[in-house]
Amino acid sequence: MTDLKARQLNLLIELTEIRSEAIERALHLCLLEGKTQEEAAKIVGVSQAIISKRLKVIKEKDALVRKLTTCLFVERLLPLVDAQLLTEILEQR
Repeated sequence: MTDLKARQLNLLIELTEIRSEAIERALHLCLLEGKTQEEAAKIVGVSQAIISKRLKVIKEKDALVRKLTTCLFVERLLPLVDAQLLTEILEQR
């Protein structure tokens, strides 16, 4: 999970059963502010093990969303793009 933004993290959290404000804050600390799980645990007052489990859930949801996004792009949007235009775009990279 690179370059995760606050809005993206909040949406991923909505896809889970995570409802604890402390856990949500810990996830923000770890994924957005660069804190370690241990640091986040101390700051919010929960165990590092719980944070670790919730981070795993968020990473799994993130992977699933990325797969769905790719699938939608390939199956629905890519066929709508003009082949010549796509070639030009790819050649510019």
